Amino acid sequence: MDYLLYSYPNCSKCEKVKEYFKEKGIKYREINAGIGEGRVKFRDFYSKNKDKIQRENDGAVLLPVLVKEGEIIQGLEKILSSLN
Repeated sequence: MDYLLYSYPNCSKCEKVKEYFKEKGIKYREINAGIGEGRVKFRDFYSKNKDKIQRENDGAVLLPVLVKEGEIIQGLEKILSSLN
């Protein structure tokens, strides 16, 4: 299965998802959406999928964002439940 995780620096929920992947031995690719090329890649991803991306009440994108076989899953609880 192919997993792509968009994360952000200092995001505790992002860290918990990465810890879960490590504990379970799940291979994934990570894009740090907060800096450099990762930020550009996330903007491109967002522009193509903005109708599917959830936002917090303050307007920030709900993190982390996992793309699992083309499906976009956001938020710690939803991501962990989708992996079980």
